[in-house]
Amino acid sequence: MAAFAWANGAMVHLGLIDMAIFRFARKKQYGLFSGVGMFLGHYVCWIVAGLMGAGAGILIGRPLTGLDSADVAFATLGFIGILVVICAGWTTANACLYRAGLAASTLMPSFSRKKVTAGVELVIAVAACFPFVARSIMPLTVYVAMLLSPVGAIVMAEHYLLPRLGMTCYWSRYNGYRG
Repeated sequence: MAAFAWANGAMVHLGLIDMAIFRFARKKQYGLFSGVGMFLGHYVCWIVAGLMGAGAGILIGRPLTGLDSADVAFATLGFIGILVVICAGWTTANACLYRAGLAASTLMPSFSRKKVTAGVELVIAVAACFPFVARSIMPLTVYVAMLLSPVGAIVMAEHYLLPRLGMTCYWSRYNGYRG
């Protein structure tokens, strides 16, 4: 659970998925503090969720791999647990849906950003209702973590490490590449 929590946090908070949120910070320190807070907060929450899942598995008498979040929530907290899972999923998904809508709107410039974002959110919400989609998220998370974490490290190095070492940032732009 700790390894998954680290990979998930690295993918989301160190792997540039949060950059859409950071751009609203008035100072770069605010974004840095938010990222560190979210990374550590999600790390601890994933570990606690794993422990809660293990406890629910014992209560129900089924292996943890055969339980979904609704089973765990209902076994440990009853109907309040189901409400907690819905609220947690919704609040976590809001930023992801917003980013997906922004990304899709760049591919469809003839439509308004609001309409594209609403369309993407609707498609994702309908897809999430199918169990095979929810079961496919875990492997996808691992692959995305493996791909995005190095990209985040490159961007962080280019913004923070290279200037301190007196090296050139934005090397491709410096060489005239417009890509």
